[in-house]
Amino acid sequence: MSRGVTERLLATLPARYRPGFVEQLDRRTVLGRAVQDRITAMEADLGGVDSLSHARRSLVRRAVWLELAVEAHEFNLAEGVGLDAGAYSQLFNSYLGALRLLGIERKARPVRSLHDHLAKRSGTPPQPAPGTRRSAPPIDGSAERVAAPAGSEDAPA
Repeated sequence: MSRGVTERLLATLPARYRPGFVEQLDRRTVLGRAVQDRITAMEADLGGVDSLSHARRSLVRRAVWLELAVEAHEFNLAEGVGLDAGAYSQLFNSYLGALRLLGIERKARPVRSLHDHLAKRSGTPPQPAPGTRRSAPPIDGSAERVAAPAGSEDAPA
């Protein structure tokens, strides 16, 4: 079912197309700087341009243009112009797909235990939670050992 979009997609390259035009964008313009800076940053995140294949470099460029298109929709929304939710959603999903193909994935952030959080909040140094042992004592033996839980073979008699 059509959403009523009247613009036709390009099936052929435009008459004025020049391969490598992205690298030739005028960095004195906002768009030129934005595109080049984002391409450079994304290529650096992926290990540098020398370590990327042609296909991955091409995906980086597509991802940057999609990112800019998504931001243009967000800017229009912030300016009160409105938002075509379908177009925005499609662009954002395409952008997300390009990032996934490039290997940029969500990583779980480290989370402190409740015991450590409460110790930090109270200002006392964190101690091992009851019923746990340290993995190994320091080599110099300067730290005291934590008593083993009652009933274990390491517990004092």
